[in-house]
Amino acid sequence: SQDAGDIQISHSGNKAAFAGVTNGIPDSADAVLMNFDNATGQFSNPQRLEMTSAYSVAFSPNCNGLYVTDFSQKKLYSFDLTANDIQASKTLVG
Repeated sequence: SQDAGDIQISHSGNKAAFAGVTNGIPDSADAVLMNFDNATGQFSNPQRLEMTSAYSVAFSPNCNGLYVTDFSQKKLYSFDLTANDIQASKTLVG
């Protein structure tokens, strides 16, 4: 299998993000942003962030932003986690 991906917990400990390529199909992977309870390890409230092939994720130092790399497009995008519509805040970084 060609599975690959990344999961990160925010510095504040209350958010988690996942990106991954599964079953060797790189053009089918969205990123997923979730609430995270660092006391119990439970994830909740998953929100898909549409991408062509999300591969890795990283939270900004202040936890107000999420960076996602796109494997097939070889690009980096940011999402504003304080926005009412996080998906609409998607911005090409480079």
